[in-house]
Amino acid sequence: MRRRAVGHRFVAAVAALAVSGVMLTACGQSTTTNSGNLSLATDSPAGPIMWPTPMEPMGTGMQMVTPTCTTQPTAAQQHAAVTFVNSTVAAAQRYQSLGAAKADGYVPITPTGLAVVHYIRAAYVNDSHTLDPGTIESLVYANTSHGAVLVAAMYTLAGNQVGQMPPMPGGCLTQWHAHTNLCFSDATAEVVGSTRRGPCRPGSTNRVTQPMIHVWLVPVPGGPLTVDDSDTQVVRAAEQVSPPVPRNTMA
Repeated sequence: MRRRAVGHRFVAAVAALAVSGVMLTACGQSTTTNSGNLSLATDSPAGPIMWPTPMEPMGTGMQMVTPTCTTQPTAAQQHAAVTFVNSTVAAAQRYQSLGAAKADGYVPITPTGLAVVHYIRAAYVNDSHTLDPGTIESLVYANTSHGAVLVAAMYTLAGNQVGQMPPMPGGCLTQWHAHTNLCFSDATAEVVGSTRRGPCRPGSTNRVTQPMIHVWLVPVPGGPLTVDDSDTQVVRAAEQVSPPVPRNTMA
């Protein structure tokens, strides 16, 4: 019953969305070239924030909220992006422990045992906080040869913010995306498949997710604010970091 209640709260949050030189700052060192490229140092093991944002070809079922965002970030936006990443890294530290995440109310929203598993905290999904490191809506774990490893913190817009433009404190450095091809269980609201190979199976429904943004905590290609990497890339990056002590079970 508890899982079902959590799931129905999540359904509201994934309601359909019609989409939608050198300087030193307090956040750390920022390097820019004559071409306007940026490399902004962060506390994340994913490394610096890069500009232009490295973009892999969009995967099937992924949709950017601002697909033509190409405006050079201002100094204030660069500062805000680094602060956002560093604050998230600090806030997510305790959830290196999967047990701590579960104890705080995070439950899996994608099938456990897969290469990458998403957990949500339902109380945060529909609250009034957006991009708040104190209320991270979702945690992403990769299953590795040494147990589950926290690979990302993920923020989402609330279910009552459908159709709203999400905040972008870092300008085009902080871009949001949605998934359009996921199948959600009608009973639990867990992700149980996708439409890549055909319609959702009976008992599940295709819904467009609310916009989301990751802060990566392992050395994935593209840095801490890259839009989305493949599961293979994420697991490979997770294998490169030291596992927590004690090690986690599989997610």
